[in-house]
Amino acid sequence: MRWFQDLMNTVFPDTCLACHAELMQGEAALCTSCRFALPLTNHHKDEENEFWKKFSATLPLKYALAYLKFQKRGVSQKIVHALKYYDNQEIGRMAGKWHGSVLYDTGYRFDLLLPVPLHASRLATRGYNQSDCIAEGLAAALQTDWSSTLLKRNKATQTQTRKARSERWANVAHIFEVTNPAEIKGKNIAIVDDVVTTGSTIDTCLRAVLAYEPLSVSLLALAVAGEL
Repeated sequence: MRWFQDLMNTVFPDTCLACHAELMQGEAALCTSCRFALPLTNHHKDEENEFWKKFSATLPLKYALAYLKFQKRGVSQKIVHALKYYDNQEIGRMAGKWHGSVLYDTGYRFDLLLPVPLHASRLATRGYNQSDCIAEGLAAALQTDWSSTLLKRNKATQTQTRKARSERWANVAHIFEVTNPAEIKGKNIAIVDDVVTTGSTIDTCLRAVLAYEPLSVSLLALAVAGEL
């Protein structure tokens, strides 16, 4: 019933997630102006970027590639918050595809993407894992596989948002496990996260995967906070 959808779009038009302007034909989630205003990191142009240096100093990390700079009250924050707190799962898949397309066109390849898991209690409350949405979009654009079950979170942690750096590290220590190590060994693995701040959660994830002899491990994030 295309006529009905056209009518609904006229009466209740889709609006831009960032500026709330009515979306034009061919636009999705963001208007063209806000899409061009995205604070891109361009990490794909420099394999030894500052994000990578943060983790490679202590871990054998192949790549660390974030798509956006997380800016408070900016477009990137609105995307993250819509995905994480307002059930807009499609924006996660869409942003994952945007990032994945850039990476694919630049020549980056991975065998398997593993989203950072939520604990079962938080997953039940939220109803979905925001990192799954991002991984799904990334995998589609990168033409590779992803799994929501190979990484498991055993411990429910308190929110990291208002914690000091030292508290964040203590909060996530030893909370992840790999459920099927045979699926990790000898593969180019990429861990997928929504927003990386201090890096405490990601560091723990990376160490859990590195224990099972992957060919390489990389990090793909939707956004990275300013301190990194």
